[in-house]
Amino acid sequence: MIEIDIPHVFLDVEELAKRWHCGIGVIEMLAETGQIGCCIRPVALEIALDSNWPEKERPSSQIPLHHHLDQKEIYRLFRHPTIPQTINSHKKKIPDAPDISIVFADIVFFLECIKDFEDRNKIHKESDFQIATSDFTCIIWQGKELKFGETQGKVIRMLWEAREKGELWVYGKRILSGIGSGSARIQSIFRNHKTWREIIATDSKGRYRLKLPPKPGLCSRIDLGQ
Repeated sequence: MIEIDIPHVFLDVEELAKRWHCGIGVIEMLAETGQIGCCIRPVALEIALDSNWPEKERPSSQIPLHHHLDQKEIYRLFRHPTIPQTINSHKKKIPDAPDISIVFADIVFFLECIKDFEDRNKIHKESDFQIATSDFTCIIWQGKELKFGETQGKVIRMLWEAREKGELWVYGKRILSGIGSGSARIQSIFRNHKTWREIIATDSKGRYRLKLPPKPGLCSRIDLGQ
């Protein structure tokens, strides 16, 4: 089996929501308030322009395909995802271009915009988490050394291995069974550890994960198995 990672130039709305473990409404709010640049998928813009702008009427210079939608356009696209919406924000870079229609699926967020937002808001990255010992009893988290007991290390290892497989959340009961623990709750295992929640998140459904983006991150893993 051969695996390669194909780096993305951009992510769509659902991919970005998965990366940040948030709802699409949060992405809408960030885009609508200008906290992260929201763009049109380049090929969608190119096709729309081809359909509405005869080549003989276009300027000889290359058409820039990377621009940010304005607030009203973002609002309409998120509110009416299946209905084509007329946009003209691209005219800021292409003054003579016609208005065009796009749909919600055409929205993307370019890598440089994502990284800029993450840097400004200190969103955890894969590099924040380093395994210092093979049994996961010592973790370097954002430059700080965190030490754990043997059983605690097994929990962290299981969450790490689940993430390596692309799993976002793991049920607590599955973790306890997998490490052969007699404890009834994950919290019991970490009851004497003050900082375990710095690296482990939980939800209302009894599931756990490391506070890191999903393994694919800004890449899609393609299996080229033969």
